[in-house]
Amino acid sequence: MTLDEAMKTMADEIVSVLSNNKPSIYLYGSVVLDDFKLGWSDIDILVLTEFEITKEQANKLVNLRQNMLEKYPDNPYFRLFEGGMLSLDALLNNTKERTVYWGTSGQRITDSYKVDSFGMAELLDSGVLLHGDDIRGKMIYPSYAQMRDDIAWHVQGARKHGAVVGWLLDIARGIYTLRTGQVIAKTSAGEWALENNLCPDADAMQKAVQCRKEPHLMQEKSIDNAIIQRFADVIDAEFANTAERFAGKAERRHIAYGGRKTTRGNDMKHLGTVTLETERLILRRFESSDAEAMFNNWASDAEVTKFLTWPAHSDVSVSKAVIGSWIPLYNNLNHYSWAIVLKEISQPIGSIAVVDQRDDIRMVHIGYCIGRKWWRQGYASESLAELIRFFFEDVGVNRIESRHDPRNPNSGKVMQKCGLK
Repeated sequence: MTLDEAMKTMADEIVSVLSNNKPSIYLYGSVVLDDFKLGWSDIDILVLTEFEITKEQANKLVNLRQNMLEKYPDNPYFRLFEGGMLSLDALLNNTKERTVYWGTSGQRITDSYKVDSFGMAELLDSGVLLHGDDIRGKMIYPSYAQMRDDIAWHVQGARKHGAVVGWLLDIARGIYTLRTGQVIAKTSAGEWALENNLCPDADAMQKAVQCRKEPHLMQEKSIDNAIIQRFADVIDAEFANTAERFAGKAERRHIAYGGRKTTRGNDMKHLGTVTLETERLILRRFESSDAEAMFNNWASDAEVTKFLTWPAHSDVSVSKAVIGSWIPLYNNLNHYSWAIVLKEISQPIGSIAVVDQRDDIRMVHIGYCIGRKWWRQGYASESLAELIRFFFEDVGVNRIESRHDPRNPNSGKVMQKCGLK
């Protein structure tokens, strides 16, 4: 039985169980991206029904893969089918109802199923309808922000569990998506990473690509986690480099020059990251010794980074690498990145920086982050207010902008408190 025949046979079996529930069956993932390799890939399907699946239907579906294997013991494909079976309404509204799940580690009847942003993009862009009505017009294409969140989750998984070369392809695809907003096949992502010299260990990436192309010839797929950690550091830096793509989808607020005293003419006079002081805070350059405080006080907290453009740091080594990449930039007078140091404890509790600027219109865009322990105590607004004064009065900007995720209204309140509209 060929792969196409196996897919048709499985679809027919599913329809026979759900015939009175108007099932729509979709195929997506590596098969439709022409990246399927027996011995490596899964066969991703999504089954959507008009109404909730009944208990009787669920009991038949949950063991269907095993039943097909018993019927066709030599067939290599039936065990590879993975995905969810639930009503369209439950998928769209993320509501709980009886759901059948097929996964790598087993199958079960559960109460929910979610297609991640990569899967949804593949489904909407190139998915194949195997049976039923095409109802994709009711689905919403994932936002760039959702893709960033899922990439961050995958990177954390790679750092924690990565022991095979396939994780390198996941990271490569993540970098491609961060740069382009598009989703491509993992093999293509690995080849793209090699062409652009993105992986610190090119030999390991070459091995990953070869394993993907010829899994039957490459029996050894294990890899030192240290190699994955180094490539994960690359994608962490990519999160910062692609911040503006995400920021463009957030709510923008600004404050324009309006009668403030300034000694500047029509040009900005860049002064660099000079030390500034408020009643409770010192704003200064980051130092190498700040890595531990950065990690402990805010950067490792997923609640702090939930609405930011970079994932929580998994280890203090990530904080060290980030600060290490910032320090050389202080030699540039148009680089502005401050550690927010609380005088009371003489430790950084957050950061505030210019993440974008345009000299032609004398504009700076400011982003900030405060550790959760110090939320709702006015430290963010105290820092932002001082930078607004500094940029208007000392640097001579004409406009200051900042943005926040609509799901994070407290950040917007900080901006409003400081006069941004």
